[in-house]
Amino acid sequence: MKITLGENIRLLRKSKDLRQSDLASELGLTHKAISRYENDKAQPDLKTLEKMARFFEVDMNFLLDFSSTEPPDWQVVLRNGDVDLLEKFHGCSHEHQRLLKMMADELYKIDNPRRSHSLVHETPADYDPAPRREETPPSSEEEI
Repeated sequence: MKITLGENIRLLRKSKDLRQSDLASELGLTHKAISRYENDKAQPDLKTLEKMARFFEVDMNFLLDFSSTEPPDWQVVLRNGDVDLLEKFHGCSHEHQRLLKMMADELYKIDNPRRSHSLVHETPADYDPAPRREETPPSSEEEI
């Protein structure tokens, strides 16, 4: 199945951890235009496609997914160490994957308070997202 241009734009944008407004600013567009492109409601003109390809450091054929009928190899846009992390993640049970997603979502919210949109949508009833206070170890003078 071929990936649409809009799906490619969204995946590339997310691989750089950008909001639609961030990408729009980089390309001299509005966030509404990026939203329309990502939802395949509109197609960028050739000049905009060239800007996107340069910005994402990909070939225009890759951006348009003309290179094959298979989804592109997303390792191209992964950062160092991501492949190893993904292999470990996929080696975990479904339940552990759910827990890892929840932990990543909470850590992302802590590290990116201005971008606190949820990355994970499933939360078990017994999951407590409140941050835990670290206990300080006893000093050498105190007896345990």
